[in-house]
Amino acid sequence: MESSRWVFVVSTAALALTLAACEPQEVKEARHRKAAAEGRAEAERELAQQDEAVRRSVAEKRERDLADADAEMTKRLVAQARATLPDPAAARFDRYFLNVERTAVCGLVSVRDSLGRYGDAAFFISAVDGEVAIASNTDPLTDADVRLIRMGTQHACQMK
Repeated sequence: MESSRWVFVVSTAALALTLAACEPQEVKEARHRKAAAEGRAEAERELAQQDEAVRRSVAEKRERDLADADAEMTKRLVAQARATLPDPAAARFDRYFLNVERTAVCGLVSVRDSLGRYGDAAFFISAVDGEVAIASNTDPLTDADVRLIRMGTQHACQMK
């Protein structure tokens, strides 16, 4: 039984080789074209993957550069707001953010009083055009409060 199985395997392999040798030229060429097309398709897939990797890399770099620029602008605008205070060293800025249009930084600022305590946080806006507004935190609205409301509307500042 074992030897007949080997004979069958050997004869099947010999038959396949014989058929391959007798294969018409058009069939051989078609197989070669198919193999070449599959190779091109694989190469195109690899190029597409490389292109996508480059696009992702460029997008990530652009995003990092933008984040760095946003951080620098935020730092500059907070310093601009700090400079308008009577005692800049006694100010504590909190929960500030660059607005969506990247035209202003909005947030909260607390100033230390003469006893060294920080008072209630006041809303502030510092714009790229140099304008700064800080809420007065008093009951009747002051001109600073009105300017703050106008700037908040103009620069679309919304606390998150």
